[in-house]
Amino acid sequence: MKIYLFDEDTKEYQGEENAYIDPRESQKQGTEVYLLPPNAVFSAPPAEQNGYARIYDGGWQYVVDNRGKTAVNAERGLFEVDYIGEKDGDTIVSDEMRAGLDNGTLVIDDGAVVAKPAEMKAAEKRTERDGLLSLTDKYMLADFPVSEEEREEYCSYRQYLRDIPETEGFPDIAIKSFDEWKGA
Repeated sequence: MKIYLFDEDTKEYQGEENAYIDPRESQKQGTEVYLLPPNAVFSAPPAEQNGYARIYDGGWQYVVDNRGKTAVNAERGLFEVDYIGEKDGDTIVSDEMRAGLDNGTLVIDDGAVVAKPAEMKAAEKRTERDGLLSLTDKYMLADFPVSEEEREEYCSYRQYLRDIPETEGFPDIAIKSFDEWKGA
């Protein structure tokens, strides 16, 4: 006779063992009676199923098992799932969501994965533009060793950079480096 063990807290199936005969009860009843320890049952759990844990709660049942996956919620932000089942407010991060978070097209806002807001994209583009402007500051100094023709090119490039926020499609545009702009 087999017994099937489950975890005291999670109720998750832990394995099987051979049951021991209770000699005293078996003698009283005239038939074999088996001992049943705490957190064990005589009924076998269902077959293992990918993505589910087998739980004993008055009977065996399948419960979604997302342990080890990444999820997001308002309280914890982005985290690794460490529990069996589903919790309200938790969203499992799909491969598509992960790719969007990695490439910056998606962000986490109040526990949800959402498209990056236009104002956030605009701020990032302005920061990128400001960095490129800073790289060209030295060319505007009168004593920097550059020809007047080159200084004019940098001056025109800087105007291109300043006009970026007014460009059609902003902030979903690529900002050109000086060399890219000059070669265009």
